[in-house]
Amino acid sequence: MPPVDLVIVSHDHYDHLDYPTIHEIAKGVVPFVTSLGVGAHLEYWGVRPERIVELDWWESHELPNTGLTVTAAPSQHFSGRGLHDRNATLWSSFAIRSERHAVFFSGDTGLTTEYQAIASGSARLTS
Repeated sequence: MPPVDLVIVSHDHYDHLDYPTIHEIAKGVVPFVTSLGVGAHLEYWGVRPERIVELDWWESHELPNTGLTVTAAPSQHFSGRGLHDRNATLWSSFAIRSERHAVFFSGDTGLTTEYQAIASGSARLTS
């Protein structure tokens, strides 16, 4: 596998946030961008806090020295890793943009009116 430049974690479900994978990636220096609250899992598993950026919906983060901007956007889903922590953290989709390219990562969601909000918020995604 080629070197990883960025890890994006949409939410804290086991199929998106896997301890052995995060533990291995934490040995390197790759930055993580994730939804609000998910950073606590990452930090607990060994990712240094300065490598973690948590975003609320419509917040953006520019990856230093890359020209790459990641913006969290709504998603119709939920979060939780156990019986008593449902919706304790945020879940997100993400728009990833550079000068030449744009990618939308939906996370886990179905067809939802949230896509209309994301499309109408496109000005927010580009700023």
